Amino acid sequence: MPDFETFAHRKQQLQDHYERLIALIAERGVVPEPEADLALLRGARDALTGDLLFRVLCVGDFSTGKSSFINRFLLEQDLLPAWAWPTTTLPTRIRFGAQTRAIRFRPSVQEGADLEAEEVTENIAETLKNWVSTAAKDKVTDRAFPVIVEAPAPRLAAGVEIVDAPGLNDPNPERMKLTLDYLHQADGVLFFINADKPWTKYQKDFFDGELLIRDLLGRLFIIVNYWDCVPASEREEVLDYIRQQVQASLARRGTALTGQPIPILPVSAKTGENAALIQQEVWDVLGARKSTDVLALRVARFNQEVAKYLGLLDDRLALLGLDAQGQSRRRAQLQQEVKDYEQQREVFLAGLSRLLAVEFQSYRVDFQRLFEGLEADVAALQQEALAMRSTKDVNDLLARRISRLQKQAARQMSDLDAAFLTRLKATIEQKKADIRALPSTAVTIEEYVLRWQGLDGNPLAQAAPLAGGVGLAGLLLGAGTFWQTATLTTATPGILASVGTFITGAPAATASSFMLLGVPAIAIGGLLIAAAFFLRQNDQTKLAEQVRAACAQLAERVEDEKWKTLDQLKTNQAQRIAQICADVDDDISRTWRETIAELDAIQHIEDQGAALRALRDALQRLTLRVNP
Repeated sequence: MPDFETFAHRKQQLQDHYERLIALIAERGVVPEPEADLALLRGARDALTGDLLFRVLCVGDFSTGKSSFINRFLLEQDLLPAWAWPTTTLPTRIRFGAQTRAIRFRPSVQEGADLEAEEVTENIAETLKNWVSTAAKDKVTDRAFPVIVEAPAPRLAAGVEIVDAPGLNDPNPERMKLTLDYLHQADGVLFFINADKPWTKYQKDFFDGELLIRDLLGRLFIIVNYWDCVPASEREEVLDYIRQQVQASLARRGTALTGQPIPILPVSAKTGENAALIQQEVWDVLGARKSTDVLALRVARFNQEVAKYLGLLDDRLALLGLDAQGQSRRRAQLQQEVKDYEQQREVFLAGLSRLLAVEFQSYRVDFQRLFEGLEADVAALQQEALAMRSTKDVNDLLARRISRLQKQAARQMSDLDAAFLTRLKATIEQKKADIRALPSTAVTIEEYVLRWQGLDGNPLAQAAPLAGGVGLAGLLLGAGTFWQTATLTTATPGILASVGTFITGAPAATASSFMLLGVPAIAIGGLLIAAAFFLRQNDQTKLAEQVRAACAQLAERVEDEKWKTLDQLKTNQAQRIAQICADVDDDISRTWRETIAELDAIQHIEDQGAALRALRDALQRLTLRVNP
């Protein structure tokens, strides 16, 4: 690839890489607060346009074909005025633009404004004749500001700006000064001479007095225009003459050429002859020089910016990787624990369900025995009451015995419930230990039970919060048991309904359910029935009949509630066991959810590291070779 095309390609590449770097810094979190960095990067990117601009100055006598050369080899159209007599009187800057237009700046007539711009997009060639030719106004103020011409020419698109200077043999010193001012700004100087009149005295004086005194070697080119006017037989002689004159000027200045001599390039702006020579000797040489002098430095600066951000990412990656091996081992351990639990879970829950079924069956047997003992106590109470002759004695007996019966049944029920719940907890915790699940942190049996989920999916403790002052006895006799065996004043009704309903499946509002209302309520109800009848009867025969009827009714209700309750226990056992297993599974799953959360945290760290490494790779790919 020719050097100029290489320069243009690398310039565009650098600009593109700046855009990508800015996007990465803005969007990918390379630095926590990127605003300051982005401002610096955007400033460096914007400065490339000026830093990497090719400014080429065309100087020479009037009518040496400078404007014709630009029209032919750069603009590829006749825009700039070119005649045989002096034409260009204002510096004309030619640069790339999306559309062809001409712009000139003049002192503003408006108060507070220094300059005003005038833009033309039609009849540009004719307009330029009026703006820059010697036929136009000859005022210093008009010549103080260059004319700008923009055109969508391919060569200009690479960042080339041509300055077409007024002729050197212009008698107006102001125009001459404008030309000299551009010499120190130019990346390349094209010194035009006329092949028909090579190396005039004025050209020699300007070459010696203005060009050689400046450091222009390597960027100075002698363009011998009108080459088509020189006969083929005389061309070599013309070139030899110009070379001799250049060598003589260098000798007078005591300047020794190193490397390539000052290029002497014969061209014809009229015919386009030696266009390839211009490409090779001017644009490629300037491109190589600009690459070395400017572009390489800008690339090095860009690479330093990239290296800075790579260093920041390396520091963050180092922090993430401090315990990478430990994290990897921990991940493997946690993954194995989760895998083991998932494999053991089904077997664990099936085994737990079987053990709970045994405990429920044992509880039903114990509960049936309690009912049978209650029935025997009612029968004994009947026999003792029948032996009495006084209504008052019967009433006193019933009051004493029913109160004792209430306390005895409540105590037995409490012991039965406490033993059942204790066995359930021991069974569950033993099965959890078999799979190395963490034990429950509940301190008391009531705390353990009230963590279970009720029929509504909420913990029983949420469904029925404890009243103040209710301790273990209250929980086991009411709130903490499955059956309401205490008077309604000894425990919170909400908990009674929640726990009792959970096990029996009976509605909380069913007043006839023994499991919900309990022994005391039934016994008191029977006492009230008997007392109301006994108070109206004083006959001995009638009294015995009433005692038998009342005790029979009480025994019948106890019998009815016994079978109703046992049937409910049997009917709901499978559902309740499944619910308890689900609660236990959920409780264990919390441990595994914590494990999975730890796995997720490790994964997040690894993902963060992967994202940082991907970002680092993206930054690394932006690094450019300084000198390809």
